[in-house]
Amino acid sequence: MDNRPIGFFDSGLGGLNSVPKLMKALPKERVVYFGDTARTPYGSKDISTIKTFAVRIADFLVKSNVKMIVIACNTASATCLDMLRERYPEIPIVGIIDPAAAAVSRRCTEENHIGIIGTKVTIQSGSYRKNIEKYNSGLHIYEKACPAFVPLIEEGILNDEIMELTIKYYMDDFVGEDGLDTLVLGCTHYPLIRADIERLYSDLDIIDPSEEIIYRIEEILKENDIQADGAGAENEFYASDLSENFEYYAAKKAKNQNESRIRFLERMIKTAKVIDDDSGEDQVGMNKSVTVVLDEDKSEETYKIVTTMRQNSLKGLISIESPLGKQLLGHKVGDHVTIKVSEEYSYGVTITKIENTGLTDNDKIRDF
Repeated sequence: MDNRPIGFFDSGLGGLNSVPKLMKALPKERVVYFGDTARTPYGSKDISTIKTFAVRIADFLVKSNVKMIVIACNTASATCLDMLRERYPEIPIVGIIDPAAAAVSRRCTEENHIGIIGTKVTIQSGSYRKNIEKYNSGLHIYEKACPAFVPLIEEGILNDEIMELTIKYYMDDFVGEDGLDTLVLGCTHYPLIRADIERLYSDLDIIDPSEEIIYRIEEILKENDIQADGAGAENEFYASDLSENFEYYAAKKAKNQNESRIRFLERMIKTAKVIDDDSGEDQVGMNKSVTVVLDEDKSEETYKIVTTMRQNSLKGLISIESPLGKQLLGHKVGDHVTIKVSEEYSYGVTITKIENTGLTDNDKIRDF
């Protein structure tokens, strides 16, 4: 047994789609998730740049003591899988493309017309075609790059006219001219618009790689005898830049609506409002810690609201620019504060303690 967490990473929030599926299939496992929201989307970037990002994130996950790494990003899987396996031969590393390719070969025959949509880099790499043909070389495969989907999804533009028009722009001719009956969502962001695709093209059989990869993860855990027995820590979610959409979806996908339990490793952190030590105001500001009780379950949690985040002290830190950090500013002990995460979700906390943390002006933003 091995209670270390499983490391996941993606270019943004898309990989979060795999987390609830993992929790349902393997409820004793725990996750450390990194979404590279500062540099999304990967699909339009140079491959050497993507590899640089992937190495830095994998290094972070390894330092977080994960027992395996899941590349929950099709673009990174297409370009970085072999490189990361060479860098960390002792850690099982799985990409998201091959499990999906295996699913296509199981579910489809030579009579099917299979469409694959993804980012420019994923489609240009030919990774899906190569992996599918490894299992069955006789299938009819058609590919289409849809580069506008990810930026729209990251901005939360879902279920509206703009997204519908964008889907139809890419998909109408692709589905009609090639006679598609099967569609592979070749980017982990795309399940967030799956309902729209199914509504517009109701005859398509959808294959979602974020579902298929869970079976491969389970196989690897068993093969290496590293299943958890449920004694591990809670899930942790990191982002390289602050995104309220990431916060909302991380809470939702983890089935944990407490935004305060979502961690952020920020690439750039804006300056906080500073309260002078001799001002007499006991308010929340830079270099302060705050203890709150959550309305939801009456649990107590303590955080530092900071403008610096260091490698050895990530837990318990929240950025001054997060919804929690922003909305606690100006409040004092005893105040009840409603933290608005999005239009759809908010939660309440009561401040029970505020104190100086002793950080100095010499603390630097960690180079990431």
